[in-house]
Amino acid sequence: MTVAHVSDLHRTGILRPSLGWLSGKRPLGLLSLWLRRNRRHPFERLERVFEDLRRDPPDHLLVGGDLVNLAMPEEFAASRELLARTGLPAERISVVPGNHDRYTHGAYEARWFETYFSAFATSVAPFPDDLFPYLQVRPGLAVLGICSGWPASPIQARGTIGEKQLRRIEVLLGHPAARGPLVALVHHPPLPYPNPVEQWLNGLHDFRELLALFGGTGATLVHGHRHVALHAIVETPHGAVRVIGVASASDAGGGRRPERTRGYQRYRFGPDGFEEGERRIWSPDRGAFDVAPLPAPDRVRLEDLR
Repeated sequence: MTVAHVSDLHRTGILRPSLGWLSGKRPLGLLSLWLRRNRRHPFERLERVFEDLRRDPPDHLLVGGDLVNLAMPEEFAASRELLARTGLPAERISVVPGNHDRYTHGAYEARWFETYFSAFATSVAPFPDDLFPYLQVRPGLAVLGICSGWPASPIQARGTIGEKQLRRIEVLLGHPAARGPLVALVHHPPLPYPNPVEQWLNGLHDFRELLALFGGTGATLVHGHRHVALHAIVETPHGAVRVIGVASASDAGGGRRPERTRGYQRYRFGPDGFEEGERRIWSPDRGAFDVAPLPAPDRVRLEDLR
């Protein structure tokens, strides 16, 4: 089974916000969008990713969050239309939110993400009060979707799973559908940033608890958020967990961050789980995608992660 993984779309070029929307931390976000993000995430490059997905459709598409910038309805509608461009039906797409999709408390309480993307977050074992976590059964694969994006302070982009969701993930891991090849989709990386301050600002605060749950399950955890391709094998007391991060689908890279190259990734899953993967990186010079292997995995021990 071929699975495509895109994340951090940061759809630009559509916002015409009125004064009524500019509350809370949105004015700062809008300033960042005008001064930096519109150039760093050009929409035409994001279009190339979705054209490639339509030209060479995967069996399943994983969308790892940050589909928008300021969590405004017109952004959600435009990103929902992008998913339609793939030509894939809803049952072949799985979506989870990032921190930008839950940018403000107002957007979270209005459930804008749920309004536009609930069709891609269905579950064989739904919980009555929330979409997340969800468990989906697809031919040759099960997908476990996890929410790590919540409203945060203006200076933070941190992620949290939370005790309730951790308990429910444990329940879903015991479901018969989770016994085959399993991929878990989350926005924030379940590995810490090298810098503790950056981890506090941007990291997943309960990553240890999440990794401990997946030890020995044979699952592959895939994430976005850091805008770089990452690959690790984490040794836990109950077994190893593969963790794979994807770059932003629209980040222009270059400058001080040449490793931030726009594109997406494809993985191949067999009866025993993850088999191999590749990066598809947009080359402006060639006007096409270059294909490169995933980074070789770093091997780390859960007990050494801080």
